[in-house]
Amino acid sequence: MKQEMVHHYTSINTLALILQNKKIRFNRLDRVDDVSEAQAYGKYDLSKYLFVSCWTDNLEENIPQWHMYTENMTGVRISLPRYFLVYKHLDIPKEAGITYTENIFSPISWTQIFADNYFIFPFFANKKMIERKVIYVDDIQGIYSNAVNIDVDLNGKAKMEFKGIGDLACHKHKSWAFQDEFRFVFFAVPSLKIPPGGFANGSFISSFSNHIIQCVNDHVAPPINYLDIDIGEALNKIQITLGPKCNQGHKVIVEALVKQYTTNGIVTDSVLTRSIRHPIRT
Repeated sequence: MKQEMVHHYTSINTLALILQNKKIRFNRLDRVDDVSEAQAYGKYDLSKYLFVSCWTDNLEENIPQWHMYTENMTGVRISLPRYFLVYKHLDIPKEAGITYTENIFSPISWTQIFADNYFIFPFFANKKMIERKVIYVDDIQGIYSNAVNIDVDLNGKAKMEFKGIGDLACHKHKSWAFQDEFRFVFFAVPSLKIPPGGFANGSFISSFSNHIIQCVNDHVAPPINYLDIDIGEALNKIQITLGPKCNQGHKVIVEALVKQYTTNGIVTDSVLTRSIRHPIRT
């Protein structure tokens, strides 16, 4: 059975950083190139808490994406297995105060889940919760306006409810349909320092929940613009397509990077090579 692949158009410089660091960058949704994505969330702007890595599952090369995401079509298209996130046994420190009876597997480490200044919600335990096939619509304005609801009772106690969190960040205006996008999504909020006893401390659970609600209510974003997620051995299965206007020098650089940082990486020419040029107007 042929393995499903996803593809990402980028520069040779970015390719070098991905290979060297063995990480994929997830950008905060309110900082991506489609400005309208941050206008889809109504009263509570969840785009500040969503981090996305954007790909396409369309095997056919896409000229608009070569233009938009590579310099003069001299970048690369990275292709990886669709399930490139590596799920490993999650080593939870005892001081976290979390009791569990079965092994927990995660694509990110505990120190990255609960960092000093942000916390990633563990929706990633279900792979289907972090991957999205983007749906293109006529109007994205306010499409997620009911995605979160915050109620405060007579005693001043707040309760927050998410609706369809696994469906967030999967709609874009139809003018972007040429991307045929497939993306991966994490949800992160500002964190609190874990006290002695960790989550076994009942008062901490309460204060942590209230803290998250307060952040969403007051539009307080995590103090980071991106997440760099380790993809490790998946890079050994990388397939790289050179941009249609890459020259021999570009090819030498890319082949050297693949040789140094992967064991089975493949470099191929674009099917559009020598078929695109600037128009001759004289």
